[in-house]
Amino acid sequence: ANADLSSTYAHMDKVGATFKKRPLNLDQLADQIGVLHGEQAEVVKNEARFEPLQAQYKLLEKFEVTVKDDELAKLAALATEWVDFKQTLVDAERRLDKAKGDFRDDLLQSLNEFNAQTSTLRSELLRNAPFSDEV
Repeated sequence: ANADLSSTYAHMDKVGATFKKRPLNLDQLADQIGVLHGEQAEVVKNEARFEPLQAQYKLLEKFEVTVKDDELAKLAALATEWVDFKQTLVDAERRLDKAKGDFRDDLLQSLNEFNAQTSTLRSELLRNAPFSDEV
């Protein structure tokens, strides 16, 4: 039971840490979006693990098996932590959508600058390039 509880917390921590990092390039953005979509698809499956986990701890209590206080505290806080985790997913989706928009805006700005530079270079070429066979 402790292994399941610990792995659930470790998973939430790992995913939460992934979303705390701001994507610096398109690859990181794509990776984070992939993690987000995967987590959103698994929410119901992960929630379904909580009831059997709580049942295991109730059985341990029934058979008078000693469970550490910190484990019981983690179990008691699991529902609250899960709500926080789901909110993290919502917040991450919002941030990733904003990051996607920022990357798009940066790309469009770079494209406009490139077009302006190309247009300037073309104008200079048409004005100054030798177009005759005279040397």
